[in-house]
Amino acid sequence: YTPESVEAQDRLPALSGPVTAYAGAYHGWGFHEDGCRSGAAAAAALGVRW
Repeated sequence: YTPESVEAQDRLPALSGPVTAYAGAYHGWGFHEDGCRSGAAAAAALGVRW
C-alpha cells in the first residue's frame, strides 16, 4: 500500500452503481476484516440485508 493507493480508496465507491457493487480487502488495509466490511456495505448498497 502506498499513500496514493490509500488515497484512491476514497474513489472506489464511485465505481459502484444501482446494479453493481464492488467489495474486497483492497477497500481497506488488505485484511479479511476489510473484505467483510466492504462486502456488507456492497450488499447494503444493493438493498440486501446481511
